[in-house]
Amino acid sequence: MSEPSGAASGGKGDDRAPPHLTQDELAESIESARLPRGAYGAFVLLLCFVTPFLTFAITYDVVVRYLFNDTLIWLNDVTGYLLAALTFLGGAYVMSREGHTRVDILVTHAGASVRRWVTLVDAILVLVVCAVLVVASGYSVWDSYTRNVSVVGNVQVPRWLVLAPILIGTALIVVERARYIRALLGRWNDADALTAPGETPRV
Repeated sequence: MSEPSGAASGGKGDDRAPPHLTQDELAESIESARLPRGAYGAFVLLLCFVTPFLTFAITYDVVVRYLFNDTLIWLNDVTGYLLAALTFLGGAYVMSREGHTRVDILVTHAGASVRRWVTLVDAILVLVVCAVLVVASGYSVWDSYTRNVSVVGNVQVPRWLVLAPILIGTALIVVERARYIRALLGRWNDADALTAPGETPRV
């Protein structure tokens, strides 16, 4: 008969206890897991339905193609459009949570003042680039809508419908970065404003 793992390790049980959270930490954890309000929450909820569909559709396409040498001709186009929508519609929410990929080698080893300036310049550059994308994609959406242009592919989809997530997503990123810059400037003289590189300042 095998002995319990605690006995095998010297008769002592596992001393690891579950982490104890304070009321403030527990409230913050619940708040962070809650669906955000407004447009962000609506698009996050939409993505919660789109992501499982994409997972099932791509898996189905791979299995059917390699096992039965068959496929749905519309599936490749539709999943491509939805992947683009998934990227842009979720971009603002991910950026607001600092969940995007970032290279912070220089920022990590810099002083607080340098980190503030680098963070500010980075936010401004993202704001400017996305503002240009908003104008360009807005013009493309309007032009495609007025001329009733369709995307060339196996499925005839209105071009403005494919480009609309780019317009909406970049517009949300512009709003998010503007709020970020305002909050960062509001805490500019706070010594703890950037306790960690890339920390989102609270309004």
